[in-house]
Amino acid sequence: MEIKLDVLISTSIKQRKPWPRISWIGQEKEAIFLLDDKRINEINLASGKTKKKIPRLQSLLKNVVVLTTSRNGAWLAGVLTTGELFLWNKDQDCLKIVPAIKESRNIVAAAQECLMRLHLYVSGDGRKALLTTPTACVFLWESTEHENISSYKNSSSGRWTQILPDESVMLPSTEEKEIGVHAAFIQNEILGDCCLCSFVFYSGECLVLTFLILRWHENTFKYVSSLPYQIHWIQQTCCLVNLVPPCVTVKSRGALLCAFARDGLILAVAVNQTDPKATQILFLNTLNFVTVSGSLKGCSSKNSMVPSKFIRSYWVGDMSWTPDSLFLACMLKRGSLMLLTCMGELLTLITSGCSVEFGPAEFIPFHPLISCRQRHSFCQDSSQSLGSSASESDLMRQRFSVASHSRLPYLIVSDGYMITVLRFPNNLSSSGFIRSLLLDSTRRLENVRRNLLNSRSKGRPLCLRSLMSLKAKMSEKTMDLLDYEEPSDDEKQFCDSPSTFYSQRVHSFVVLDESTTQQFSSLKSLLREPPRAVNHDAKTEKRLIVLWRLLYKKVVWYQMQLNRQVNKNAEEESVVSSLLSHVQATLQSSGVTLEQHFRINSVSGEEKFLLGSYRESVDIWKRSLCEIKAKGGKRTCFLQSRYYLAILFCHLYQYNLCEAQGLCDHLVGEILRRSQLSASQMEKFSDTKYFQHELWMVTDVHTETAMAVIRSMARFMAAYFTNQLLYIFPPHSVDILHPLHIKQGIFSKTIEICCALLL
Repeated sequence: MEIKLDVLISTSIKQRKPWPRISWIGQEKEAIFLLDDKRINEINLASGKTKKKIPRLQSLLKNVVVLTTSRNGAWLAGVLTTGELFLWNKDQDCLKIVPAIKESRNIVAAAQECLMRLHLYVSGDGRKALLTTPTACVFLWESTEHENISSYKNSSSGRWTQILPDESVMLPSTEEKEIGVHAAFIQNEILGDCCLCSFVFYSGECLVLTFLILRWHENTFKYVSSLPYQIHWIQQTCCLVNLVPPCVTVKSRGALLCAFARDGLILAVAVNQTDPKATQILFLNTLNFVTVSGSLKGCSSKNSMVPSKFIRSYWVGDMSWTPDSLFLACMLKRGSLMLLTCMGELLTLITSGCSVEFGPAEFIPFHPLISCRQRHSFCQDSSQSLGSSASESDLMRQRFSVASHSRLPYLIVSDGYMITVLRFPNNLSSSGFIRSLLLDSTRRLENVRRNLLNSRSKGRPLCLRSLMSLKAKMSEKTMDLLDYEEPSDDEKQFCDSPSTFYSQRVHSFVVLDESTTQQFSSLKSLLREPPRAVNHDAKTEKRLIVLWRLLYKKVVWYQMQLNRQVNKNAEEESVVSSLLSHVQATLQSSGVTLEQHFRINSVSGEEKFLLGSYRESVDIWKRSLCEIKAKGGKRTCFLQSRYYLAILFCHLYQYNLCEAQGLCDHLVGEILRRSQLSASQMEKFSDTKYFQHELWMVTDVHTETAMAVIRSMARFMAAYFTNQLLYIFPPHSVDILHPLHIKQGIFSKTIEICCALLL
């Protein structure tokens, strides 16, 4: 899939030292700032000049240990050498100073003494902050003010709490250099109000992921606990040799990076390797720990062997999620940008604007790495080149970073000396992205089909499995995942699949109340079991069917009662629905018809369309039209309209404008023939000609049917030539396209057609 990026600005930073981070700060009075751990400057993108002084912060910056911003850009936060925390709201120019406690003061002092990096994260409302070391010494600050924190001046009242780790989880040691740390404050319907924190490191030949989840109660007063939140520590491990391609332990700073998506549902983990072809990004689902491995295709390396001094330049240096959590933007330490989907697919990029023209390519070198040879480089041991100490000591090295806007489709990429601002297409959305993927898959499958036909025509043997058998196999795999047993302590490694981490039931990011869990856990586990075939005699089976029918009626009645309630219990509705499906499946597996229905017409053509077999679906509809012509009946006009419109929309869905226009031309000709025009004005039509044209016979088509198809095609082309939204109805829900001059409501069952692809 290709994505076009507009280059809005490309400018140089008018300062001598490089900046490792670029960030948007403010919402109503938004500006772009340059940051490192102790400095902050506002930059004018048009000129590249910086504003060095921020009056409110000037007295604090000389004592800053670490700086950070909230994910929504509303707050700038920092920790001082005294252990104090400060919060600055740019829009209101409000500064808060949070007093330190003994423990936070000690951890700041210890970190400075041993040169350990501190990690600070702040919530979007500025009422919570998390301070942690790479070794998981975690402190949480919460505001105790009942109103908006920004409405107060000077000091801010609150409490510090140290979050002690669970003894059952493994934590990184101070000797580990590769530790990846990230945290995010999340508030949405799925995860609730929570804070997610991850520590990623190596232990032996395994990758260890340790999670801390803080989940705030919805109603603090109904809980006996003195804390307004629950604390959960969870640990997952992955055997490196089971990844694809296999990985090895790399004990070097920057070897592991991690970043939570903005909705908190995915954690991206960059696994940098000494072999660029093995470097990959893992996308872990935080609800069930299912993980997909995204290949980086050698990180733009074209050589089979990379010199050791250049290995780190092929590493992922920074990551940032787009606002909709759909794409992950990554910056290599060579200055190249790449985009991956949340499912790990590497995208093709095209850039234009400001004389920055690149692509189509998967890696766009916006700010290429500039390397200079040091005098003492000849006497260096090549085995030491992978270490990060040399690069850390070079204060003038390029500092590659990527930052995504919290709300708008903008990206900033930088090497510390230059800034490039990019914009995504305006129409890029989750639904549009899925539509593009489906269209791309359709084209690829069509190419595969053509290659298979060519191979078959040449007499080559084909060893293929049918689509239905693959679908059945996937269903079996799905049931295997649902029907697993609780793993033992020795089985808590993800060694069964190279790209999937299996979840553990006792650990989940979604924590329900105990009462709710006790009511439904046993029933849910029962409903995960598929109906099993049991051998009974005829009498026993008949008695059991009577009982199953009675249970079915009772469950249907109970579901109707639930639907009538005003205050509905979503969990109970889910269980009742699962129970009803389970009973239905059991009865139907015994050959029982639950309710008496009229025989429906064949939908095999529609099924073929949904499976992507478009040519086969059109052939089925053609045969159906021939059968209708032979049988006749009252429903002939209705069925002809249904199948003709389905054929038309199938052609348009494949962007096959020629066939669609040809169909309409023949229908127009048939109507003109019936209007009794002279032979000189109108060519006569016959079934033989239609067979030769592949549009078969249309001489007996109802006028109403022909007009429905012609009107739909005319309105489609009118929308095309007036640059309006192009859409069709799916073949399983056809209708005449609506006129353009009448504004219609929103239709749920429509398929949007890309105007640019109609050539």
